[in-house]
Amino acid sequence: MRLLFLLTMAPAALAAAFWGPVPLGAGEQIGGRLAAAAPVEGAMPMNAISLQFVEYRGDPEELARRVDRMLEEAPAPARADDPAAIVVPHAGYRYSGPIAAYAYNAVRDRNYGTVVVIGPSHRVPFQGISILDAESFQSPLGAIPCDRGLIASLLESHENIAYLPEAHSDEHSLEVQVPFLQRSLKNFKLVMAVIGGHDPGAEEAFTGLLAEKAAAGGLLLVASSDWSHYKNYDLANLMDRLTLRSVLALDSEGLNRDIRSRKAELCGLRPVLSVISAVHRMGVREGVLLRHANSGDTAGPKDAVVGYAAIAFYRESGGGEEEGGRLDEASKKELLALARKAIEGAVNTGRAPEPETGNPALRKPQGAFVTIKINGKLRGCIGNFGIRDAKPLYRTVSDMAVAAAVQDPRFPPLSKRELPLIELEISALTPLTPLDGAEKIEVGRHGLHITKGFRSGVLLPQVASEYGWDRVTFLEQTCRKAGLGPDEWKEGSSISTFEAEIFSEKDGLQSPG
Repeated sequence: MRLLFLLTMAPAALAAAFWGPVPLGAGEQIGGRLAAAAPVEGAMPMNAISLQFVEYRGDPEELARRVDRMLEEAPAPARADDPAAIVVPHAGYRYSGPIAAYAYNAVRDRNYGTVVVIGPSHRVPFQGISILDAESFQSPLGAIPCDRGLIASLLESHENIAYLPEAHSDEHSLEVQVPFLQRSLKNFKLVMAVIGGHDPGAEEAFTGLLAEKAAAGGLLLVASSDWSHYKNYDLANLMDRLTLRSVLALDSEGLNRDIRSRKAELCGLRPVLSVISAVHRMGVREGVLLRHANSGDTAGPKDAVVGYAAIAFYRESGGGEEEGGRLDEASKKELLALARKAIEGAVNTGRAPEPETGNPALRKPQGAFVTIKINGKLRGCIGNFGIRDAKPLYRTVSDMAVAAAVQDPRFPPLSKRELPLIELEISALTPLTPLDGAEKIEVGRHGLHITKGFRSGVLLPQVASEYGWDRVTFLEQTCRKAGLGPDEWKEGSSISTFEAEIFSEKDGLQSPG
């Protein structure tokens, strides 16, 4: 029946079966909430549509040779360390397989205990995330055991993360990755996730748990997505360059904006955004483009092409200029000037100007707080860790400056007459690090982030120093900031630390312009 369906498709749909889906609505349709289904007993077999995409002709050895040949023809990556995540295309192997091979070469022969493959829902509209709940997955190259422990944790993490069988029954975006994984890695377990319509809570729980599990090592995330769809060759490349700029910079806000305005296309938008969110929590600061091409470069005509990209995300080695909170004096001056310009625009005209920068150090995703003082007294302070939406530092600072000026609920909006009196301070933040013992908190160095249920509270490192608090008082005060009892940090709360590089206009860093 599935083969008959493929043969009777309209020409555009048949092309989509090999090049990728038509982008309109792909993976973004919203249906009802998920209802849990019984797990698959034994192995889940690869579906007929996926077999068409990998162009399987009934000979497992031929398929293995073909995948090996694509891997051998793709050069080895320049970096020797293990990627935390990769982005790969999912079209027919003749079209996108040579591009996918670049990403799989980056993880080839590495030691990953579990691989989580995340793809969009092309055919079934639903809201949330479906996790394949099976003992193993069977491709023509053999069965791979599923990571039952991680699957159980994901299914328990949110009401709208469940196993929806129909979301997996004809979904090729996950399954075409499996032969590449089998020829690249050994002794790994598999988790396969399909993301449907946008559910912020489900995606937050999903990416948070993956980032937490990845902290222990041995976890690889794979986002499955094709890029521009059925544009002429030149337009496709132009659109893909714009999309690549946001993805490589982990700029989820910019990516969403360009997708909404139709300047960019990404059929696996939600899988890519989920990987961006997860790797940002792991301390990744940018992606590495391994290869970009389109079907016009590989096996198709150039008048209506589909774009493909292979990307790797590497954790920073630590201690260098790439890590958050390592800014030179010129960068600090620029950020303070951007913050002041944003505040003046918001107060004087009701709208902050669009921030711009040519400074690469400020285009990397990083959280920040902006503090406003008048005569040494607090007049507003708002910040963002970029947990849900990773933004470049310059955008974070501009947005938080406006929020501190006119949205801090503790103060009335800043007035025009106060503008000449304000003094700005910026705290550029490192990623949150889960705390595994209160004794490891260093007062003056660490800030605190405490969450319990729907409540959360943050205090910056300088607050404890300014008030002369000890470690316990710092924890108690952060609980109070979250609306919790002072002792609730002892049980049932999630506590993370962070560091901040703090600089202000009083340090003589005002921009001369």
